[in-house]
Amino acid sequence: MITDAKHKHRFITEILNDVIGEVRTPTPPLPDLEDPIVCKREFEEKNAKYNLYYTPIVMNLYRHFQAMIYEELHLTHETTYWDLNVDFLVELINRVRENHVRENLERRWNDLLILAKKKPLDRYNDEFVNNINKK
Repeated sequence: MITDAKHKHRFITEILNDVIGEVRTPTPPLPDLEDPIVCKREFEEKNAKYNLYYTPIVMNLYRHFQAMIYEELHLTHETTYWDLNVDFLVELINRVRENHVRENLERRWNDLLILAKKKPLDRYNDEFVNNINKK
């Protein structure tokens, strides 16, 4: 009887492990980065350590910069996904073999970082209105 209980336990355990092993959580869809509201949220959250601000102009410059890097490395948007984290662009820049090209891209990255750190005027207006409403 003891061996029957051990066999039943092993059998049930194997079935449960097989069922649990087959259960997969579906991969959530990627955010729609063409939507400016989603793009703003994703860009600012992913780059919070740099205190970067989204504006349409900043985003256009970053997308142009991304295209330059992809062209240099022979990458495509279909095979290499950029989730708006600027550190990923640094990783790609570090893969550029030619020193002068890599140095130019590094300077451009720094220039874009400085620009994206500038707080947009409409954010000042929002803070001003919020402060007035609190009083």
